[in-house]
Amino acid sequence: MAVAGYNVITPIATDKQRAFACYFCNRQFTRNDLLQVHLRRHESRTLDNTEPQRDPTPPHQGHRDALLRKTNPLWNGGLSPTTFHGRPTFAASNVTEQLDPISFEEESSFRNAKLPRQESITTLENAYVEAYEAPQIPNQSHRSLMEEFPELNHILKDKGAIQGYFEYGLAYLDVNMPFVHVPTLHILPISSLLLLSICCLGAILNPISDAKQTARIFEQRILLQIQSVILTEPEPSDDSLRVMVIIEYIGHYSSTSEQHRIANLIHEMVIQHVQRKRPLPQSYDAGECDEESLNGRWRTWAQHEALIRLVHCLFLNNTLHSIHFTYPNLPLASLLKLPLPCPPKLWNAKSPNEWKREISQIKPEEGTRHLQTSMRILLGDAQMSRNRIVRGDFEENPFYMYILIQGIASAVIELNQAMPSTSSNAVRLLKSADFKAALAQWWEHFNTMDDKMREEEMSISALISYHFTYILLYMDVNRIAMAARIPHARDNANPLELEGEAQANSGGGQVYLHLLEVLQLCLDEQHKPSLRPLHRGYTEFLTVIIYSVHLTELEYQKIQQPDRHRDRTREHLQPTTPLDLITMKIDVHRTMRTVRDRLVCNSWELGQEASQVLDSILGGTSLI
Repeated sequence: MAVAGYNVITPIATDKQRAFACYFCNRQFTRNDLLQVHLRRHESRTLDNTEPQRDPTPPHQGHRDALLRKTNPLWNGGLSPTTFHGRPTFAASNVTEQLDPISFEEESSFRNAKLPRQESITTLENAYVEAYEAPQIPNQSHRSLMEEFPELNHILKDKGAIQGYFEYGLAYLDVNMPFVHVPTLHILPISSLLLLSICCLGAILNPISDAKQTARIFEQRILLQIQSVILTEPEPSDDSLRVMVIIEYIGHYSSTSEQHRIANLIHEMVIQHVQRKRPLPQSYDAGECDEESLNGRWRTWAQHEALIRLVHCLFLNNTLHSIHFTYPNLPLASLLKLPLPCPPKLWNAKSPNEWKREISQIKPEEGTRHLQTSMRILLGDAQMSRNRIVRGDFEENPFYMYILIQGIASAVIELNQAMPSTSSNAVRLLKSADFKAALAQWWEHFNTMDDKMREEEMSISALISYHFTYILLYMDVNRIAMAARIPHARDNANPLELEGEAQANSGGGQVYLHLLEVLQLCLDEQHKPSLRPLHRGYTEFLTVIIYSVHLTELEYQKIQQPDRHRDRTREHLQPTTPLDLITMKIDVHRTMRTVRDRLVCNSWELGQEASQVLDSILGGTSLI
């Protein structure tokens, strides 16, 4: 059944007019958005007084403080004040204390408190969510959801909780995987299965254990439905593809090991389907829709653009999948001819008239609208003029920048995974030089972005990928993953054959600086945790593993060779003094404890396994 009519807001009965209550001061509100504004004021006061709150919390603070300690990086005891570009300096940090878990008694008392049901999804994390106008789920859509999934009615009947999960999941997608066009949800119906998938994602993000259990139930039911889709639909619909992308992401970064393996299968199936899909969507031509009404043109464009963004999100997830779990980088050559996403102002237009104004102002330069052409320019194609890239092509679109840097990362991964017989050392050196030049040019464009835009979650993810891609040029992540016994690492190469090569390409202080940048961005205590990507926790884990390996190699190379070649990818980084290995060892152990404590507090099974790997390293039992 389709979900339609999102612009309809059902009147609230008189006896339920104050259905939303603040669990800090018990003030009541008639609407959820008013409650969110009120909660943000509470959070502002919390942020203004973070230093006193770093002390051990008194027992009478109860569940709220335990919840903050578990979900908010501001409460990780001992982090030093921000001193490096607004981020903590790790060498001066004291982060050895483990986060306090929420006790069963605290959780039970919170669940049994006389508060509206909305408390299960209105947590302090929501106070970080910027002003976000999520559509209401109409009564008809809610009934359709219950009719299609009757076995879930004991959960779905609570519309307030379902609406909260939906808002949270939709906000997360809008920030990290923007392929659902929120402004047209009232005229572009989505399936009940997609609605349930978004609610599943929102429940996963919720720190309350009941919500996470609900997410597991939703996930199991969605997987059964996906199996039915695979068997009955020779050509999956766009909604089915969106469901698969969401559920594979959940399986990879917040579920059990078994669900992780299922997510791998779903990922490969979606990739194969996209490769077979002909033709892939091309740039929207407004001239072809002159006969349609303005609403119709807006709807047609939104469907077209959403599919383009879905395929790009699949590409981003595929690259992350290869980096994190050392799986072969699946070929996505057909994506190179895919148009790049439209500017944010056009995507976020809230009405047909606003959309019409924005689309009339766009004059895309021919040849820079596709990933293939943009990548060729970044990689220094001599036949293409750098003047073809003008301001606005890169700097005004964080999603665009993230796709481009992941494109470079994907090329680096393919080089690392190439067999020695197909890639000589000279060829690899030449390609590495091209990649460094591409990274330098990407950084130049990123550095000209508006400051506010650079603080967006997508921009932070792009910047982390930039630094991590540089590390990939010097470090063989496959070998590191196998040596560290990282869960789900695949043996894509013989570690004995690569042992000498990895040390020779360690990159010295250059890799060290980029490692610090990645960790400082990942552990940034000033950034909003509620919309923080789920996959970032595994990036933290992999980075501290590489840091540990890098430190081990430096111990064997006490005297660093001077860098004879000027490297433009690190011009913006701070110059370093001679490496102090003792300080670095203290630093990496402190940082490793911080990452381990975060993973321990996560219900993600792979995160628990990763924390055990870090425990073995800290205990001196690892190969590293």
